[in-house]
Amino acid sequence: MNVKASAEPARSIKARTSLIREALILLNRLVSSSSYSAIVLRILTARRDMASLTIDVASRLSQEDQSLRPSDVNGHVKESEIVELGQVFKKRVFAYLGDKIS
Repeated sequence: MNVKASAEPARSIKARTSLIREALILLNRLVSSSSYSAIVLRILTARRDMASLTIDVASRLSQEDQSLRPSDVNGHVKESEIVELGQVFKKRVFAYLGDKIS
């Protein structure tokens, strides 16, 4: 196996992890903003399929998955941060849904 070929998947995993982290940071900023939270959460949960996808993403990203964790220390830090960001997003989505049902 050549070194370049083995480095590609590692770079791809790091890029995907960074993208997920940045997306969660943006989503958390939007759903915690007094100006945007209501409309963003309403859009994310307006249709049954969107609500289902939002709940699924929030639930999956808020759980640690040992099999997907990169082996390096920086990867572990980003994975932990993704889990924390996912938990915050999940809490906000579920709080919104709970308020909406009540």
